[in-house]
Amino acid sequence: MVKLRDALRNKALPVFVDIFFIMGGYFLALILKKEFVLSALDLANFKGYIPGVTVIYLITFFVIKIYRQMWVYASLKDYTNVFFANFVSALIIIFYDLFYKRAITISTIIIGTLIVFLLTEGIRILYRIFQTKELGSNVNQESPRVEALIVGAGDAGVMILKEIQRNPQVNYVIKGFVDDSEEKKNKMILRTPVVGKIIDLPDLVQEFSVQEIIFAIPSLPAAERQIILDKMSRLKVKIKTVPNLAKDLQVWGHEKPMMVDWTINDLLGRPEVELDIKSMNEYILGKTVLITGGGGSIGSELCRQVARCHPKKLIIFDIYENNAYTIQLELRRNHPELALETLIGSIRDRDKVNDLFNRYRPDVVFHAAAHKHVPLMEDSPLEALKNNVFGTLHLVEAADRFNVSRFVLISTDKAVNPTNMMGASKRLCEMIVQSYNSISAHTQYVAVRFGNVLGSNGSVVPIFLEQIKSGGPVTVTGRDVTRYFMSIPEAAKLVMSAGAMAEGGEVFVLQMGMPMKIWDLAENMIKLEGKVPGEDIKIVDIGLRPGEKRFEELLMDSEGTSKTINEKISVGLQKSPPWEVLEPKLNELRRVIYCDKPSLPELQVIVSQLVPTYDYLQKANKTAKACDSKE
Repeated sequence: MVKLRDALRNKALPVFVDIFFIMGGYFLALILKKEFVLSALDLANFKGYIPGVTVIYLITFFVIKIYRQMWVYASLKDYTNVFFANFVSALIIIFYDLFYKRAITISTIIIGTLIVFLLTEGIRILYRIFQTKELGSNVNQESPRVEALIVGAGDAGVMILKEIQRNPQVNYVIKGFVDDSEEKKNKMILRTPVVGKIIDLPDLVQEFSVQEIIFAIPSLPAAERQIILDKMSRLKVKIKTVPNLAKDLQVWGHEKPMMVDWTINDLLGRPEVELDIKSMNEYILGKTVLITGGGGSIGSELCRQVARCHPKKLIIFDIYENNAYTIQLELRRNHPELALETLIGSIRDRDKVNDLFNRYRPDVVFHAAAHKHVPLMEDSPLEALKNNVFGTLHLVEAADRFNVSRFVLISTDKAVNPTNMMGASKRLCEMIVQSYNSISAHTQYVAVRFGNVLGSNGSVVPIFLEQIKSGGPVTVTGRDVTRYFMSIPEAAKLVMSAGAMAEGGEVFVLQMGMPMKIWDLAENMIKLEGKVPGEDIKIVDIGLRPGEKRFEELLMDSEGTSKTINEKISVGLQKSPPWEVLEPKLNELRRVIYCDKPSLPELQVIVSQLVPTYDYLQKANKTAKACDSKE
């Protein structure tokens, strides 16, 4: 009964109200035309033509979708549609009247149309006003009101203000807009004043006692955006930002919230790297794609982007079922047309890998499965080698055996002059890919080196954020420790671009600007949360953990670079030994791992013979410290 009542109220009631307005409007037009004196013939004519007039209106309103609009959220375009529906109805009625031999005069039609328009438009405007006031009276009183300023009085800022004004769950009091435009100075927008310019923010924050600033200029170039955000972060207020919705919807079809606390790009300190999306689509379209580690941070983003390129089939292969299940549900919800297979298993299982390739015959493989945490792999070095090195070898061999077209390995900058077992294992993976490429007749093998991926599972951003939310301290491995950073979308697009540019044997590197100090990253995050580093939230230097470097490198000393068609991506020219040289060394390493089970020091010596740049004694860190002490 409740559903029936709601259906009648939401769908039938507007139709009945419009029927009443149409009949009443034309009857009133007839009375005005006849100067309030109606004859029996006038009434008979009215009864004859009014059913047809009403049907014409209703059909037109349905065709123009007037009854599908939620009028509490109506815009100017929606009200214009009501005018258009009335105008079209009037034209049709004029032709309809020809069949009634001018039973309705043109003047009656014009007056009737004007009255019906005023009634049908007016009731919808009144409904929206009433509903908006009702929503405003239902504001959540339990939640404290947040006083805020909106930086940017453009489309994004106005959109945010509209949402705040009509959504009772958004407990904001907007004190005003802040905008540098002279045209908007001292003007009112939706009853909200433009109170000053960005340079006035320190004074405005104090004057209006705001707790938050909403940064609503998503189209601003990244460099200018970073300068403004840096200034805002010093004001001891929480900062929220508005994502570039138009760009994201156009490029990737993401559905993003209107307002977020802050974005990963606000931490990068540089513009996000743009890559050629069209070339990515071309080699994925209609192909069977396998993504190992598809449930992880990078793997799941790869799944999303591959799904948008319309592959023939997407196969997710992961050992962790929870993550795999989560991305499976997301893809089935957002891409119901996608042929999707989600399989649980380990790349260390050679038989499982071969069965997978034999059954699905993938055309493209993105290899994202790996153990990546440096301190953990120092404690479990055998696991790093079993999973990263020999898991990769199983995939590489299967790709050649089953005629895969392209194989893309996800590597890391920790593979460059590694000081830990994880980095050394990933350098071995690069060597396997490069060496096997030279003997494969079917497959183009390439690798992609990442910096640290902001926001990925286990990365510093979620760790720091959790520490900040709990009141600190934020633990940092050193004031002078630096890292290269990239966003998850950058990482995924780099992988797909590498596949598009692959000729075989390359190690692709993304130009990520200057490395960033981890200490500065922690301070920026604390400021973006509206806190003062060192006062509200302490930062503690805990020192380097086992195997960690003070600074990362993207290229080895002996490694030059060559350019690609994208100036932001280069190719490292480091060469690996021929497969006939590398294979017996890998076989010996496998025997040692599975049979002798050596200690970490013994294993470090063995691996350093395969990876000459493996600095397991961490001489680089000691040299850097010595240089610092001299200064």
